[in-house]
Amino acid sequence: MEKTEDGFPKGFEPWIESEIKDKNEEHRNAFAYYVLADSDMKQYKHDEAIIKYKMAINLYDQLIAQQSGDNALYNNRGCAYYNIREYKKAVEEFDKAIEVRPDYLKAVYNRGLANHCIGEYQKAI
Repeated sequence: MEKTEDGFPKGFEPWIESEIKDKNEEHRNAFAYYVLADSDMKQYKHDEAIIKYKMAINLYDQLIAQQSGDNALYNNRGCAYYNIREYKKAVEEFDKAIEVRPDYLKAVYNRGLANHCIGEYQKAI
C-alpha cells in the first residue's frame, strides 16, 4: 500500500477530514492512528496495532490536556485502551466521557463492554 510521508495510506486523509470536520491536526492524527490500528488488528498485525493505539492514546492525552470538556476524546481514548486490553483504564475513560455528557450512549455501551471484560457483570448491564 502506498503511503504519504506521514505514514498514512494515500487517500486516507480526505476520509479523516470528512469524519472529523473542524478538528485540529492533532485530533486528526489521533483519529488516524486509531483507525490504522483497527485496520492492523483486522489484518492480525497485533504488535503494529498496539503501537498505533498507544500513539493515539498519547495524542489524546495532549488533546484532553488542552480541551478536557470534549466527551468524544475520552471515549476514543477509552476505546484505544480497550483495544490494548487495558480494560480498567478504558472504564475510567468511559466514565469521564459520561461525566461530561451523561446521554453519550457510545460511552455507556463501551463502558458496559469493558466492565464485562473485567468481570464486573452487574456494572456491564
